[in-house]
Formats: sequence, C-alpha cells, structure tokens
Amino acid sequence: MNMASDTSELQLGRIAAGQRTLIRLALEKTQAMLREGQANNWDCIGALEEERRLLLERCFSETIVPQNAQIFAEALAAMLHLNEELVAFVNDAKASAALQRGSDRKTHQALAHYLDTE
Repeated sequence: MNMASDTSELQLGRIAAGQRTLIRLALEKTQAMLREGQANNWDCIGALEEERRLLLERCFSETIVPQNAQIFAEALAAMLHLNEELVAFVNDAKASAALQRGSDRKTHQALAHYLDTE
C-alpha cells in the first residue's frame, strides 16, 4: 500500500470509531430515559432527550461508513424498542395523572359542599 492509502484508511477508521461512539452514547441516553421513566422522574427526560437528539444529529451529519452499517441498524432497533417502552410508561403516567386529577376535583367539590353547609 502507499502512504495516501494508509492515511485514507486511518482516517476512515477514526471516522468509523467516532460514529460508533456517538451511536453508543445515544443508546445509553435512551436507556437512561427509560430508567428515569420507570422511576417516574419525568423532569429528567427532557434534558436527556435533548442530549440524545444532539448526539444523533452528530451521528448522522456524515454518511455512515459501511463497516458501521450493521452496528447502526442494531442500535437504532434497540433505541426504537426502548422508545416504545418509554411511550408506554408515559401513557400510563398520563392515565394515572388524569385519574388523580378527577379524584382531586371530586375531593375539592366535596370540601366546597361541606364548607357551604357549615
């Protein structure tokens, strides 16, 4: 091989490694989002999502090198699955909040009625 070819392969290897690091970090952020959802720590999820979005933007700002195609496909499939789990937690939390709001409204009405009769 010649010097230009060696340099080109070295640069491609660095790009590939950088892309793998970014997708790994994005997957880790997604896992953290799910953990926070499971713990009902909804305030943390917005910040984690923003960090993940930035990582994914950087990930896809360049063409994915062919040697990373399989890794990216698997990571994206895992992120999609984790997102689906997170959405299920969000939906459960919304339903729970709606029930609680209804219960709170009934309690408020009962208290208001009690205070009016006193």
